[in-house]
Amino acid sequence: MELGRERQIQFASAVLEGISEEDRAVMERCFKLMDANIDKIIKEK
Repeated sequence: MELGRERQIQFASAVLEGISEEDRAVMERCFKLMDANIDKIIKEK
């Protein structure tokens, strides 16, 4: 199980490589808004 967590951390690090902290913060805000929009769409159905 510990190996799995370690690999997840390595994967996330590799995916985000080269992306500044500022850009990561923008990306996180966008993901939160998209998540809220998806929840709203699901509730409308």
